[in-house]
Amino acid sequence: MKDYREFCSLFGTCMFFIVLAAPSYAATFLWTGLGVANDLDDASNWDQATPPASGSKIGTTSSLDIIRFDSDSATLPTTNLDIVRISSGNKLPNFELLNGTLNINRAENWGWGGTAFTIGDSNMTTLAQANFAAGTVNLNRDGGSKTYIINADGTLKFNANFIFGQNNSRIRLLGGAVDGSGRTVTGDLINNGSNYVIFESFDSTFTLNYGGQLANAAAVTDAFGDSFRLGGALESDPNAQLSIVSDNGTTFVVGVIPEPSSALLLISGLGFFCLRRRP
Repeated sequence: MKDYREFCSLFGTCMFFIVLAAPSYAATFLWTGLGVANDLDDASNWDQATPPASGSKIGTTSSLDIIRFDSDSATLPTTNLDIVRISSGNKLPNFELLNGTLNINRAENWGWGGTAFTIGDSNMTTLAQANFAAGTVNLNRDGGSKTYIINADGTLKFNANFIFGQNNSRIRLLGGAVDGSGRTVTGDLINNGSNYVIFESFDSTFTLNYGGQLANAAAVTDAFGDSFRLGGALESDPNAQLSIVSDNGTTFVVGVIPEPSSALLLISGLGFFCLRRRP
């Protein structure tokens, strides 16, 4: 009986500290599109009583929150959004564009650590594209970690200043695409081991204009393995390698290709298969 009481006391103490350590607030704000078109402040457009917006600016005061848009279930806003930290000193939430297109005017102060911007849901039912049309996309401001996750049905397209921050800034390409045609990336991408673009699928592509730290093809290939990396299943795939798959002299495209020997084996195997099927 004494052992049982001691166990209960210990269990209660543990539960008390678990409750104290648990997040105090986390919510998912799903855009429903049931209110006034393009009105971020209209509570009827959200599944929460309080909209995660202030004027044209969207964000919350907790990095544990999620703001989610999905065109498969609601008509998305057609105006340009401003993704900002509404309350000074607080972190921005996770942001998800599962399906459809959003035009984003800027992502300001979005880098106080630990949050992610996910584009696409990998179901391939509807494509997802986030267009950063103007202003500045600051991937990681003031040292906190920030990650873009681009799924196979997702595209991050920007015609804005795209800045890598101080550290732990990452773009994960899970079959999706980053399209920065005509733009250059500034910030600490090349000379910082914790900032990188990671390719986790053969279908992933990263398009950018030559300039800044990536002045030419040699500078891009020098960054393979550090600023541009293989990840996921590709990290241990001996046949996968990064390459500049397209280069028109102004814009380059980085992708993942099998090593030449594997590609030749694949081609020869297909040829043998076709010969066997001929009558």
